[in-house]
Amino acid sequence: MASWQDGPEYAPLEWPDAFTDPQLPPLDVAAPPPDRGLDAPPEPPAFAPPPQPAADLAGFVPPTGPSRDPHEPFAVVTSTLTSFATRDASWKPTDPLGPEVAPARIEMPRTSFVTPLAQINPPSFPAPGTPQWFVPPGVPQAPAPARVSMRDIVRGVTPPVLILCLLGGLINPLSLLLLVLGLVTTARIGYRRRAVAATVGTASGVLVLAALFELLTGAGLGDLYDALSGLAQFTCWGVLLALIIIVFYALSHGERPQHPL
Repeated sequence: MASWQDGPEYAPLEWPDAFTDPQLPPLDVAAPPPDRGLDAPPEPPAFAPPPQPAADLAGFVPPTGPSRDPHEPFAVVTSTLTSFATRDASWKPTDPLGPEVAPARIEMPRTSFVTPLAQINPPSFPAPGTPQWFVPPGVPQAPAPARVSMRDIVRGVTPPVLILCLLGGLINPLSLLLLVLGLVTTARIGYRRRAVAATVGTASGVLVLAALFELLTGAGLGDLYDALSGLAQFTCWGVLLALIIIVFYALSHGERPQHPL
């Protein structure tokens, strides 16, 4: 159990009156360290001289070459200039040198390190001062539109939208239901989402306005369904054509879908 000896956080709240010795047996006495001198030899080792006489250390000094007496002056090596000066005692450093001490000429190969100037402007760039110099450059041509195949259009419009709109345009009794399902599946189209949403909103608004008009004129449920089915049949073809045009222009401009199809 922890006590005040383990740290201040374990100290009692009240100061103790006295400290008592712990009721514990005394610790064992540690064994004395081993004597390292027991392994030492009883007699110190004796060193005897080598059986053969050693060579004199002076014999290991390397032989030296010819040396000069420091009391003697240095010997001067005669050169062409000094020999001329010694022969003509009247010659001065300001006098011209004789023909025998003329400086030697060193012939070096002549190498041209300067390359001809490279043409900075391209050949088609007009020269300064000419009439073509003041003509503004031509407008850069736009890149050619990308080739769009029928397979790309089908993938862009998505097969479910194509199938539902085609069936809705052909089957009159189911055209309203197929149109609603086709408008819902346009969420899978990833090109020009704003234009697709505008097409869906226009088609839905036309159906709602037509239904309100039929209800205000007092048409029954049968007449209302027949009228909306005929309108939905034509709306399927209009929505399908609008979606094909939207996807075609997006693909021809090299656009990428906003989300995976």
